[in-house]
Amino acid sequence: MKLVSRIGSLTINAVLFVLIAFLSMNAFFGWWNPLGTVIASGANAFSDFTLDAAMLYAVSALLTVIYESICLSSRAKEIPHYVRTFKLITVASLMVSFFFSLIYLYPMTADGLSAVFNPVDTLWIRFLIPLIALVSFLVFEHETKLNLLESLFSIIPSLCYFVAIWLLIYRGVIGDPYPILNTDSPNTLMPIIYGLMITLGVFIIALIIIPVRNAIDSLWCRSVTIASAESTQLNAALKRASEKAAEMNNETLVRPEVAAPEETENKESNNDEELAISYAPEDSEEEEETIEREKLQSQIRKGNYKGGIRVYHISKQKNGVRWQVRLATSKRAIKLFNTQKEAISYAKELVKKNGGSIRIHSLKGKMRKE
Repeated sequence: MKLVSRIGSLTINAVLFVLIAFLSMNAFFGWWNPLGTVIASGANAFSDFTLDAAMLYAVSALLTVIYESICLSSRAKEIPHYVRTFKLITVASLMVSFFFSLIYLYPMTADGLSAVFNPVDTLWIRFLIPLIALVSFLVFEHETKLNLLESLFSIIPSLCYFVAIWLLIYRGVIGDPYPILNTDSPNTLMPIIYGLMITLGVFIIALIIIPVRNAIDSLWCRSVTIASAESTQLNAALKRASEKAAEMNNETLVRPEVAAPEETENKESNNDEELAISYAPEDSEEEEETIEREKLQSQIRKGNYKGGIRVYHISKQKNGVRWQVRLATSKRAIKLFNTQKEAISYAKELVKKNGGSIRIHSLKGKMRKE
């Protein structure tokens, strides 16, 4: 899912960067203007707060594209924190322009809200680009958490803009880009009050964006964690099952070499002497197998099965020829041996490798644990 987020963020930011670059140059040079544009042409176009905010966003979009590309190519963990903070500043600036145009600016014009649909720049710069930038920041650019104090940085662009605009207007370099900045007004404090109100609006929008973005990030990470955990458990269970099947298939195919009859009789007689040790009476073989099977089935039903509790039984074959090593849950011998000592040694190796315990059966039917 992180890969999908990176690709989505990279694509959207690249498209918005190219689009804003074109609209900014078009506003300055006036290449394409069939319907007439609300944003002024030439150098005066850059006195518009919306266009300046969009150009600032284009810089943050370019940084995002660069770092997203680095993360995709080198598998880096996440985008640097300052890039996300810078993006927050620019998105909040674009959104305050969006609300200002929709609520105040265009209702005051002669064309009203119909001016919104000017396809040259207004529809894109004031409405579509801010909305797309907000969605991209909330949904795709979410792996770096931001704190509420970082919303204070969002007031920097708007304060810089209004201080520069006020100075240029009072010196007569440019005209008033907005009616609220009219310096001929009887109350000369009103342009300052309006500027501070818009700056406060940028701060409030940033203050709202941060918790919403962090909440979406938490939900996204939780869903990714759950999906990853389920996938890991499934893969581990499948791996254990395949390993166990392969192990049993390989072990049951092994057959020991047949020893000479005389040597076998001598070894068996020696083993019988070894088995003269007193055995503690325990449950019969069949009862213990039943108990082990019930434990295994209970674990499988509860989802706690991790390869099974291995109990290896060492006993003489029914025909009395060789000693066999087999699992309690299976009636098929894992391997056959000529002597009890060899069978015990092999069973101990299996316990070291796979875990479990050993049950040794004497010729008289008694059984002891090893």
